[in-house]
Amino acid sequence: MKLAAYAHSLKEFGELKRFGFRYVALHSMLFPGIEGGSLPSSDQIGTIRSVVKENDLEPTDLVTFSTWYNLGLSGYMEQMPSGPADPEYEELRKKGVEQFKKLIRICRDLGCNQIFSLLGGRRLFHYDHEDAWRKSVNDLAPTLSEEGITLSFIPHPGDFMEESDACVDMICKTKCDQIGYIYVVPHSFVLGGRMEPDTSSMIRYAARAGVLKEIHMADTLNPAQMWIRDHVDISPYHCHLVPGKGVLNIKEIVKTLVEMNFEGPVLVMPYRYGISDRSFAELSLESKDVIEGILRDLRNSR
Repeated sequence: MKLAAYAHSLKEFGELKRFGFRYVALHSMLFPGIEGGSLPSSDQIGTIRSVVKENDLEPTDLVTFSTWYNLGLSGYMEQMPSGPADPEYEELRKKGVEQFKKLIRICRDLGCNQIFSLLGGRRLFHYDHEDAWRKSVNDLAPTLSEEGITLSFIPHPGDFMEESDACVDMICKTKCDQIGYIYVVPHSFVLGGRMEPDTSSMIRYAARAGVLKEIHMADTLNPAQMWIRDHVDISPYHCHLVPGKGVLNIKEIVKTLVEMNFEGPVLVMPYRYGISDRSFAELSLESKDVIEGILRDLRNSR
């Protein structure tokens, strides 16, 4: 199992190496402007490549969250009265596709084999967003194949599609080998659409479909436990806590991955939330220790 961590800044590469990480995901914070669709410069790319090499690390992903959506590849949020059938709407999407093609080539230049993104959009405009998403995936498929890059998606809480199995089905319908799915453990309550999600079932569903490329590992509270924060709509709420600090059965999830012989990266992603005085790298180390402890216990119990 490849345990990986986000690298948010140049200094974190060295910290993560000292903490025993071999694999890193290149966070969008390394490339100011990338979330808005701006491309990293050749100097930025060269700097990151040098730091990765100096620390003997292997980059797994070029991380983007909102780039896909900000470029209009799933359509724009406030689209009324326009829609995917309108020429102006389609012109904007196609411009976004051309920009994202350049980003795919940059992903290759950085030494990554995967770029991942949120789906974007809103549930209110589900069908329009899905239509635009599908067109964009089809437009990008030749470039992905040519560059040998996988484009994987995270159905984030609040996106036009939130449930895990439905997102897997949508990806499978593209029939594109370069399009993948990432299961994000702290999103499990939203991904399952229920207060007691069957995490192992959802992970196995994605694996059987042949699209599971990566696992993002953190813990969370039940959305109902966070109702006090804002009681308008609890459904999308989630945390990114150190494994064992929330309510998910992390041991069962790790056991499932072991039983599946899952070899893809497992990216630890605990957030500070402004309430911890430890760095993200330190919290990542704690998360890594928890997962490695579970793996040892599973080996010893055989």
